[in-house]
Amino acid sequence: MEDEKVMNNKFQKLLANLKKLNLPDREYVIYGSSPLGARRIRDVHDLDVVVTDNLYKKLLEKYREREVNNGKKRFIKLGRIELIPASHSLIKDVIKTIANADVINGLKFVKLEYLLKWKRKMRRQKDFKDIKLIKNYLRKRRVKKYNKLIRDKILEIIEKSGEVSFWKILNKREFLKELKRKILEEAKELIRAKSKKEMLDEIVDIQELLDNLILELNFKKSEIKKAQKTKNKKRGGFKKRLFLIKTEKFAKK
Repeated sequence: MEDEKVMNNKFQKLLANLKKLNLPDREYVIYGSSPLGARRIRDVHDLDVVVTDNLYKKLLEKYREREVNNGKKRFIKLGRIELIPASHSLIKDVIKTIANADVINGLKFVKLEYLLKWKRKMRRQKDFKDIKLIKNYLRKRRVKKYNKLIRDKILEIIEKSGEVSFWKILNKREFLKELKRKILEEAKELIRAKSKKEMLDEIVDIQELLDNLILELNFKKSEIKKAQKTKNKKRGGFKKRLFLIKTEKFAKK
C-alpha cells in the first residue's frame, strides 16, 4: 500500500510538471500508458504528450536543444515528459482526439477506447498486458455523471474514497453560468428541506454561491445595499408575509 502511494505521488509530480508548461487546452493530449496511470490501473513512470504540429514548432523555439530526431522518432524530451508532434504519433485526427479527451486532474488524456485501438496496432509485449488491463477496467468501471459546480474540497474527498475524478477549471463566462445554475439547484433543495437543520444547510449553500456571484460580478456591498434599499422603498419587502392569489378587473368594452 505504501509503495502504491509512493508511485502515485511520483505520477502526480509528473502531472504537476506538465501543468507548469501551460500547454494550450486545444493543442495537446496525453497518451501512451499515462491514461492508465491517471486511473491507477498500473504504475506509469513517464508522460507521452502529443501536441499539434503548430504547437510543436513553437515549443522548438524554446527547447531546440532538448529535441530527439533520428528520422523515425521525433520529440522534445523534458525529463520524463516527451512532447511528440501529432504527425509523428499514431493519432490521425489530433483535433478530434483532443476534443473528445477525458479531463482528469485538469489535464487532457486520450480516451481508453482510443488507446485500446492503438495498443492493438502496436502489438508489443507490454501492449498485450495493457490491453488486458484496459478491457478489464472498461468492463468493471462504474461511472457517476455530475456535470455541475462543486465546492473546493470535494475533489479531496473523492480522492480519499478511491474514485478518479474528471474535472476542469471553468473560465469566467462558464463560472457565472454554473453559479446561477447551482443557485437554482440549491433553491430547489431548500424547497424540499423539512427540518430546520436541512434548511440551514441549503441557506448556507445559497449564501456561499451568492457571495461568489457578487465577487465575480465585482459588485460592492454598498451597491447591493443601495439597490436593496431602493427596491424595498419602491416595492416593499416580504416582512408582512403577503401571498397574492389572483387579481380581477372588469373589462370595459
